[in-house]
Amino acid sequence: MAQYQIKQLKIDEFNLCENIWGKKENPEMIEQFYNQIKNGERITFIQRMMNLLVKVL
Repeated sequence: MAQYQIKQLKIDEFNLCENIWGKKENPEMIEQFYNQIKNGERITFIQRMMNLLVKVL
């Protein structure tokens, strides 16, 4: 069984989610998410499996 962990996304890890959120397809939405996380208006969790970012929760 693969081990995984769920943790809160920190702003310095934001760019790790680029491939999940489709940053190139939705730049305005991603900028909004970034600003909301930075300002404490959005809490986002990430799932890591075997030290790789798997998904945003």
